[in-house]
Amino acid sequence: MSDVLRTFLMDFTVNVFESIAGFSLILSLFRFSFNKNNFINTIIASVVLAITSYLLRFPLEEPTITSFFMLAWIIIFLWRLFRIHIFYSALMAVTGYMTYITIQDVVVMVASAIYGLDRLFGNFMFLKAIQIIASVVSLLSYFYLTRKRIGFTFVPDRADMRVVFDRVHLMLLFITIASAVVICFISFVAVYATYLFPLLTVTFLVLLNYLNYSYENMKREKSV
Repeated sequence: MSDVLRTFLMDFTVNVFESIAGFSLILSLFRFSFNKNNFINTIIASVVLAITSYLLRFPLEEPTITSFFMLAWIIIFLWRLFRIHIFYSALMAVTGYMTYITIQDVVVMVASAIYGLDRLFGNFMFLKAIQIIASVVSLLSYFYLTRKRIGFTFVPDRADMRVVFDRVHLMLLFITIASAVVICFISFVAVYATYLFPLLTVTFLVLLNYLNYSYENMKREKSV
């Protein structure tokens, strides 16, 4: 087996596993069931994401734009395959992406304290190991969130509904756009982002929890 084929198979396999874990995390964060259709959709999306990631980082040598294409694909798949409104697809995509990258950054920080950053980023197998560990943690998070029924409840499971841009939805739009910009530019500041990204994600999730709380209050007021 040639080195190129070996690298492709290793990278592709790990990236498919990582994408499955990522989609599982996204669905659990917003309390969507992982039924048969969603599982099939996840497999299809994961294969496309894995191939895109490999092509951008190896043959095309454009790793800095990988985040942009990954985020765009996730939004499209949530919208067209999972049949979620595009507004909420974008929100779910950035939430899941930021949460997963934060998990990965924590793994990197722990590993770098043991092996050093230079050794980590200079070794292909170390990078794959970090992806696998982060994916396992994400899957464990999925099982925990699903079992405890923890997650955001304001995302409807219909693609044909009309979004009314009230105060809550305008805030959601703002943090979605801001988070997408951060994700797309994160590759350019990868070393510093290892320490900055977890802080940004915590801030993002706090805001999202506040908006979820506001949305629940609005529903209760309308029902009275």
